[in-house]
Amino acid sequence: MSIDSWGQHSRKNGCSPCPWHPFQFIAWFFVLYFSVVYFTTIVPGLPTAWQPAGYVILAVGFIAHTILHIVSSVIDPADDNVKKSRKEGPLPQFDRTKHSHVIENMHCYICEVDVDPESKHCSRCNKCIVNFDHHCLWLNNCVGSKNYRVFIATLGTALIGSLIIIALCIMQISVYYIYKDDVENGADLLQQFQESKNKTGDIFQVLYQDVIDEGWISLVSITGLLALVAAGLLGHLLSFHIYLMCRGLSTYEYIVKQRDAEEKRAREKEIDMEMSDQDPGDTGCVAGKYKM
Repeated sequence: MSIDSWGQHSRKNGCSPCPWHPFQFIAWFFVLYFSVVYFTTIVPGLPTAWQPAGYVILAVGFIAHTILHIVSSVIDPADDNVKKSRKEGPLPQFDRTKHSHVIENMHCYICEVDVDPESKHCSRCNKCIVNFDHHCLWLNNCVGSKNYRVFIATLGTALIGSLIIIALCIMQISVYYIYKDDVENGADLLQQFQESKNKTGDIFQVLYQDVIDEGWISLVSITGLLALVAAGLLGHLLSFHIYLMCRGLSTYEYIVKQRDAEEKRAREKEIDMEMSDQDPGDTGCVAGKYKM
């Protein structure tokens, strides 16, 4: 891990302002964006009979995700001994002339306490995390055994919400283009077509405001594309963590294993190159020497 934050204050959780990370603001922006567009633009476009379910299901989902997102951000995943001995002010700089590693014999020389055998020191939070998995930039908080399940639930609820938004956006865009010249037959699938029977002028709304067709379809299309990107990222991340759980690994352990494997392959490749570049006569001499 990098050491760019060693010697600074220890961060308590994702709400600690030293420093904030841009990714956590981006994450909350999209939670707000999807919730506003969904409830003010997408659901009103559903058939009247579908709207109660559309409001209730995603309302429960958004509330659940918001709570999980906040909880996973505010939980302090630090080692218990670190919590008990937390000090005000900056922590000491790590002196590599005295110690090879930050944690040796279960003692952290930055936190200045004995820690759990599975704890690792996070340079971004500048504290030891029990069962350290990774530092999540979207939460601006470390993920360890104390908030890992909440983190997984946060990913799950976000993925489900994104998939529902994608499905509804695809449905509304498809109905619009299929029936825009035959609104009578599309009235049962798109509420705006139903209302067009009793309304003249603009029949589409964005944020409850009348807009032209192109404005509405543009917003729904953009929202669907953003939800698709979000679902792709969330699905990949969730699948990766499911894979890790099946293998009994943390993200940190997986990265270390991958790094060790790459270093081993690099060493083997270097040895093969040295052997291939070796003079055949020298090889024969060496072989003869061992035979003697």
